[in-house]
Amino acid sequence: SKRVAGFAAQSAAVAMLRAVVVALCLAVPGATARWPSAAKLAQPRGITRPALVASEASQPVPARSAVREFCSKNSFPIGMAVAVAAAHMAPWLGETGGPLRPELTVGKLGCSTIFFLSSLSLRLSDLTKAATSVRLNALVQLTSLGAWPAVTWCMVALMRALGAPFSSGLLDGLLVTACLPTTVNMCVLMTQKAGGNVALAITNAVIANTLGVFVTPLLLFSVLGKTIDVKFAAVCMQLASRVLLPVLLGQLARNSGTVTAFASTHKKGIKYVSELIILGVIFNTFCDSFSRASLALGRADILLLALGMPVVYTLCFLCGARLLSRLPIAPADATAALYCASQKTLAFGLPVIRLIFAGSPDLAYYTAPIMVLHPLQLFLGSALMPTLKRTLKLEHAAE
Repeated sequence: SKRVAGFAAQSAAVAMLRAVVVALCLAVPGATARWPSAAKLAQPRGITRPALVASEASQPVPARSAVREFCSKNSFPIGMAVAVAAAHMAPWLGETGGPLRPELTVGKLGCSTIFFLSSLSLRLSDLTKAATSVRLNALVQLTSLGAWPAVTWCMVALMRALGAPFSSGLLDGLLVTACLPTTVNMCVLMTQKAGGNVALAITNAVIANTLGVFVTPLLLFSVLGKTIDVKFAAVCMQLASRVLLPVLLGQLARNSGTVTAFASTHKKGIKYVSELIILGVIFNTFCDSFSRASLALGRADILLLALGMPVVYTLCFLCGARLLSRLPIAPADATAALYCASQKTLAFGLPVIRLIFAGSPDLAYYTAPIMVLHPLQLFLGSALMPTLKRTLKLEHAAE
């Protein structure tokens, strides 16, 4: 009986020890990998090691990983905020003529690099996929490069006539933003996510950004010609050397199988390089503004950017969806048309604005609206997607 009691006590002690080890392995993330012997001891009968691994996998994600994932998904908006904050703290570092020589690094070389990399990702063959939709393509381009500038000009003229307390440079910045073409990548991604016609979105993105090289400067000179002092011929020469030439070189480079394969396998890297250059342009732009003390947004200006633009964008987006739902257009095509017509490009717009208005004391005012609109149209485009699908009956059409 003493042997039986001793054996029972020993078994109970081992069971208690095993229970403690199991609790530790479940409570401490990665404990089984750190202490394999403890994991082996913690593995009781009837419970296999995969069960313990699954238990560890079911543990909640640490806060550090959640923060890292958030920063990864929102790296560009965070980078924009950091660039503006850094420019405010040390404007001497990134101003034109400063130690970093941004007029060369991001002004000439950076601008050309952006359009060269963009050209590598644009295939001319994509134009043929939706080229037969001539009327719809014309509607998208007329809305983006015709209706938007006209409506914005009327709104700005009305605000000035009523004596609205907004900075004149910021109102001009709204006009500048309205004259820009649609995005290159965002409208395609949003169309794909909503289940729209991706080929049509790609076609209009390429057409718009090709037309934008010529149409955007003409629109800017039309709506702001009396307020800027710049020679049109010189601007055309600069656009040809910094925009058209890099785009042409990018298309010629696509004829090489090695370059095409490299561009296809390094899409994320190319995107990060383009975004880094844009952040450099933002940093230089605001360094120049803060060093000259030319950017002084009042409460009314901040209210216009933070509240006015989201409200106007939302109303225009919803009205456009309702209008397209009444036209004899396929829901998938209408989705692509709406996203292409409602968005404005930062990647094309910022270098062009900086190129045309180089040296202007209101340069920061001209760039502020598109910098606010860029993340705004991504956020609102995603938030309004369920309403868009219901309005256009996109899900029913897909079935």
